[in-house]
Formats: sequence, C-alpha cells, structure tokens
Amino acid sequence: MKNLKYKAYALLFVCLMMFTVLLDSCKTEEDKGAVELLSFGPCPIPRGAELRIIGLNLDKVESVTLPGADAITDIKRLSKSEIRVTVPKTAVNGKIVLKAGKKEITSLSNFGIDEKGIKLKTFSPKTAKAGDVIKIEGDYLDFIQAVVFYDGVYVLKDNFVSQSRELIEVIVPLKAKTGELTVSNTKEIGTGPTGTVPVWVIFEEELNVVLPTITSFSPVPIRAGAELTITGKDFELVEKITFGGKKEVASFAVNEAKTSIKVTVPVDAKDGNVIFTTFSDVLVVSKEALELVVPTITSISPNPVKAGEILTVTGLDLDLISKVTFGGNRDAVIQEKTATQMKVEVPESAKDGKVIFTTLADKKVESVELKIIPKGGIIVTTIWEGSKQIGWGNPVSLKRSDFVDVPAGAVMTIYFEQVAGNTWPQAQLCQAVTGWPQVKFAELNNNGTIDRNFFGNNGTSIELVLTREILDLLLATNDNGNCMHIQGDGMIFKKIIITSISGPTTDPVKDPALVIFDFDTKGADLWDKIGQIVEGGGPSGKYYEITDAAPVNGTWKWLFADNWRPRPTITDKSKYVLKIDICLKKDIAAPTGSWGVQIQFNMADKVAGGGGGTLNIHPLLQEGGVLTTGGKWITLTFPLETISFLGDPTPTGGDWGLISNQGSPIHNYVGLCVDNIRYELK
Repeated sequence: MKNLKYKAYALLFVCLMMFTVLLDSCKTEEDKGAVELLSFGPCPIPRGAELRIIGLNLDKVESVTLPGADAITDIKRLSKSEIRVTVPKTAVNGKIVLKAGKKEITSLSNFGIDEKGIKLKTFSPKTAKAGDVIKIEGDYLDFIQAVVFYDGVYVLKDNFVSQSRELIEVIVPLKAKTGELTVSNTKEIGTGPTGTVPVWVIFEEELNVVLPTITSFSPVPIRAGAELTITGKDFELVEKITFGGKKEVASFAVNEAKTSIKVTVPVDAKDGNVIFTTFSDVLVVSKEALELVVPTITSISPNPVKAGEILTVTGLDLDLISKVTFGGNRDAVIQEKTATQMKVEVPESAKDGKVIFTTLADKKVESVELKIIPKGGIIVTTIWEGSKQIGWGNPVSLKRSDFVDVPAGAVMTIYFEQVAGNTWPQAQLCQAVTGWPQVKFAELNNNGTIDRNFFGNNGTSIELVLTREILDLLLATNDNGNCMHIQGDGMIFKKIIITSISGPTTDPVKDPALVIFDFDTKGADLWDKIGQIVEGGGPSGKYYEITDAAPVNGTWKWLFADNWRPRPTITDKSKYVLKIDICLKKDIAAPTGSWGVQIQFNMADKVAGGGGGTLNIHPLLQEGGVLTTGGKWITLTFPLETISFLGDPTPTGGDWGLISNQGSPIHNYVGLCVDNIRYELK
C-alpha cells in the first residue's frame, strides 16, 4: 500500500476550455484577484465521482453548481488553484457555474456525464477491522485499478482478493482509517490509463474502521518501572503506547486473544491517560488517567540535623525518588536508597523547612519541618524590624522563640535613631516578668540601660553579647511569647539582629542504630533527680542538663540511668569508638583529687565498681584550673579498646548511665549538658 499524492496541475492538459464571465469581460484594476476557471475533469465523468476544477483564486469560491443538481457547498479545497466536488446523482450534461460573492463564473465548454462508466452499488460490511475482507458491488468494476481508503491509503489491483465486473473483494490495510471509500480506474499517480484524468468514484457512505478499545488497567496506582496490564480488545492494531509526560513505549506483549497487553511503565512517566497509537496513526485514549505511586515518608532523622551531615529517611517506595530538595531550594546528594530507607547528605547551605522529595514521574512528597544546624560561617538573623519610637511602658518586645537556638557568645545588635532635641536618649532592656527587671550586660557595666555613655552623641547602633547566663534567663521567660521588653525615651528603633558564628562543634551521628542515649528516641530515667531533660537546643533536639548544685559530699549520684531498655551492641571493639556530646554552659572549677564526672557501663548497682567500670571524662574538659567547652557543644571520643571493663561484644543489659561524685569539698556542676552517647565505626 502507498499514500497517494496529487499535484494540482495534473489536469491542466485535460478538458481545457475557454471560460466566460457573465459580467464585464474587460480587465480593470478591480479584476485583479478575480476567480478564473481554467479547466475541469475528468470529462465525461460518472455520477458519484470526484470532479477536479483548476483555476485561479478558487479559495474565494462559495459554491459549485452542476446542471440538474443543487449548488454544492461541500468543497474540497486543495489550494487556491484547485478544488474538488463529488458529482451528484441528479447531475446532467451542461455548464459548470462557480459562485464567488456576487460574481458567477460559467464554463464555455459543457460538463459531461459518463452514462456507461463505473457505477457503485454498495459495500459490506460497513464496519471492518484491518485484515478483514470487504466486498464492493457495482458495475464495470473490472476497470478498477485501485481501491482507495481514507487519507490516501490504497490497495492496487494486483493485491485484490478477487475482481469481476460486478464485485471486488479487498483486504482492509493495516493503515486504513474510518472515512471515504473510493475506487479508481488507475494505479498511476495523476493520470488515467489513456493519459486522461483518473476517474475516482466515491461511496456516499463511509467505511467504519475498527479501533482498539481500552477497558481497564492494573495495578492502580502503579510504581513507575513496574509492569502494567491493560485489558480491552483488538490490541493487534496497536503500534505504540504513550504514557503521561509523552513517554512512548514500542515494546510490549499482546496475548493470543488480542485482549491484553503487558507493558513496563517508563521510570520517568507521569500521571495521565494511556494513549494507543494504531498502525493507522489514530490515537485511542483511555477514559481514566493512570495514577503513579507516591512515595511515603515515615520519618527523617536526626531532626535537627547539621548541615553536611547524613539525614536518614524511612518510608515506602523511596527508591522512586530521584531528587531531594531542602529548605532554601537546595538540592541534595542521595548517598544510598532502597524501597524503605534513604540516606541524604544535607547541603551546607540548606535552610530550615520541609524537605521535598521528587520522583522521575514528577510526583512530590514533603517531610515534616526539618531544623538545620548550620555547619559553619556567620549566621545573621533579624529578630525585629520596623520604625518605633519607644517610650516608658511602650516598648519594643522580643520573642522568646527567637533566642531558642542562639549559641552562647552570639552578638545582638540594636539599630536606632536618636530623636532630635532629646538631650539624653536612653533605653532599658528588661526581662518580661513582673516588675520588668533589667537584663544585665557586661558591655553596659553589668547594667541594663543603654545611653550616650555607650553609643555617643551621634551613635546609631550598639552591640551586646548574649552570654549563656543571659540566654538562660531569657529562655526561662515567657510573657505571652515575649522574653524581653525594651523601653525608654528619645530613641526610634529600626532593627535588631543576632549574629553568631556556627561551626562543626560536634560530630554528626552517623548511625542512629548505635545510639545509647539521645533523650529523644533513646531515653533515660532521672534516678537521683539532680538534673532534667531539656526540650530542644541540643545537637539533635532534647538533651540532659545538671540543675542541682548540692549533692551530698563525696557521694556518687546518678545523673541519668537506665536498666530496662535494650541497648545496642557491637562486636570487635578495636573497630569502634565511643562518642559523647558535652556542653558546659559556664566554666566550672576543676575538681580536686580524683573526683569528677564519669560514665558508668553495665553496673550491677549504683556504686562504681560494683560489677562494671567507670570512664572519667573530666580531664578532657580541663583547661588550666577550669573545665570548659567555651559555652559550645563539643564531642568527646574514646577508642573502645581502651575501655577495659567493657566486654566484647558489648552488653545490652545492666545499669547504664552517667554518674558523678562532686568531691569534697563539693564542686558545682550545674550547667553541664550531655547528648548523643553512641558507638561509631572508626
């Protein structure tokens, strides 16, 4: 089979005739662009055949009238120089009239009917599928050289199943489409068997060509990359399948009954209708859209997480995820992934916010809010901005939440304007509690009032250091969400910022499964009640803090402990270390003698040495005469092979915890904080 192509001027040598215009025949400037009839054919022509008309500006023709028939407005417009019409059954010999607006153009030569030419009666069946045989009935069909289907697909005489004067049998080609069914007396392009214009006779009734039908598909929803089963019928007609996102698939399996297709959904396909393209280039679209599976995020940890650290994501269908985007629109590197777990490196410039997971199918799912602990550099946060002239009792109020994650040593900068004419502008920084007591800053001579003694006659800003003590004071204050009120006179406040330097002061938790205590998901009991679990602010959320300054002289006390929760175990101590995150909110005088803060493992009772052993940690914190971490969290590391009392493999039961003996005389350990006690591969 071939596609027929026709050239507009193929008829110019046939039935060439003079034409006349019934109006003025003289050419004027107004006649430019006028309709002209140059030729028509074939001539004579059977009723029902297609008449081709050649001329100029034929796009302006509104109707064609053949003698004995009504005006024809169903015109095939090939170009400005060629149009075609089907000869009605009532047509007789006579002139052809073209109507264009108010003008009528009439041929000089007569149009002629071929009374003894090809005649069509009927065809059957009216609905057929590619590969079926259709029967064409009529007269003089033995002259037919080709049967032409819609859109120029045809079968030549040599490929007919049978042919006689009154009957032609022909197989419907694979590329056939629903539409006109035509017979032609030529197998050549453009001319008939004797050099005349070919005769094309068209059935009035169209041939309906069967298309495949999509009934359903399963499973729904489906994972991208999985096998989809499509059910329906006539699937032998399908050449290719297109999924959402214009993803084409040409390879698929059709069952013997042609009622089922099994096809692999492209990994980057998107939600959308399934589209069949048949061999005849007809599209068959499913009624329902195919929905692709969305991954499920169950948890992310740790949270908060440090920039540059590994975030562990658990859930379902995580292997479908191709992109992970953190707050600040920062894309991350996926380290490893399975269907249920993914490890992602947190970008160093990531911001707080939900993590967005995207599949190749462009499906998106979000996590809970993730808090990012910056890895390093200067962090500037604006906590108040506006233009307010403060007064006594008319303050600028600062929110407690703005100080929650501020590290000790951060600098608060206040920007302001001095009111013209005021001889002594001043402001008091007050704790948001009854009486509004002043918050004392070292830069203000251990007072809470700022004035020209500190910023001068022309000053517009002042910097104040937020020590651990000041931060603890503010975090212990909550007056409708506020922790500080700044009141005064002669000052217009513009902006308040906090500047901090964040660094990698603690090592990341690499394997949550090896965590012994983190006070979030791996808890402990407060046996001797000399401390508390603090909400937030630790390297990974909650942490433990000593709050009692006066245990009994020379007595061991449990800070926190546990003897009933299972603990992680490791084998081959030489390959592992023990890590502990420690923070001293303020420097502590170094203990005398051997007393200090110790970690106790697998103890049979509360007394050190009662079946286990202790690990003294205070020497690692000592600088000169004090224990210090500079007010920051740090990580202490101990090779496990140096901890002789700890078995190999390490035990999972017994008394686990942190104990202290604050010596005699007593040393004050208030402000010592602990988090993330864990094993880790070297």
